[in-house]
Amino acid sequence: MPRAVVIGAGIGGMAAAAALRRRGWEVTVLERADELRPLGAGLSLWPNGVAALRSLGAGEVADSPRVPRSDGALRRADGEPLAGFDPAGIERRFGAPLVGVHRGDLQDALLAAAGPPPRTGAEVTEVGDGRVRLASGEELEGELIVGADGLNSTVRSWTIGSDGPVDSGIVAWRGVAPGEGDLPAGEWWGAGCVAGLLPLAGARTYWYVAYRGEEGDAAELDRRVSGFGEPVRRTVAGTAEGDRLCHRLFDRPPADRWSRGNVTLLGDAAHPMLPF
Repeated sequence: MPRAVVIGAGIGGMAAAAALRRRGWEVTVLERADELRPLGAGLSLWPNGVAALRSLGAGEVADSPRVPRSDGALRRADGEPLAGFDPAGIERRFGAPLVGVHRGDLQDALLAAAGPPPRTGAEVTEVGDGRVRLASGEELEGELIVGADGLNSTVRSWTIGSDGPVDSGIVAWRGVAPGEGDLPAGEWWGAGCVAGLLPLAGARTYWYVAYRGEEGDAAELDRRVSGFGEPVRRTVAGTAEGDRLCHRLFDRPPADRWSRGNVTLLGDAAHPMLPF
């Protein structure tokens, strides 16, 4: 049985582990964190993503009747629609829906599909051709090494070089508001600022607000949100300050290659992109 080592137990790493195990590989997943904690955020899953989850045995996270399939639109800041889409039409055309899911729900579905859980507290300090060294001194070997270890990837440094990620100057606030059912989905465009709402299962709504500015400035967030329509303002206000996430957004120019020998990269380790 061929052996693979996947470094990073995020969405990409666990999807890779599930796919490899379904093809008969023995897979070890290494995660630097001491425990897996679901990030309080949502994700849009387009039909190709839903089809991929189905192929991994994790399609229920998108196909469940609990998952909203609401209309969506691109809107002006005041809520006036600029363009909309029909979710039923998308599903008819592509054979899979466009849905919103909580990142924690997706993580749980992939963990279940992937089989044996990842090894947590396993920090990788060195990667070579077919081998991985941990901070503990332990070494693992495999016919395939997958670096799914994020923006500041250790595997990337060995595989294609350690050029740093580029700060876009944009900050993104995100959160999940409880008990906010039947809100419109879509994106609102304001002056130098964008906001979005995505209904999730359990009468929750994921929201985001992004603009060029300083990280963690809650007063600036309030000022920016005040320029949007009532659904955006109400949803952000309905999220406790301690449950709001704020991060700077980074990017990188695309690399000419993602692999070296039997070591390859996946996700942000390979090609981080801005979510616009």
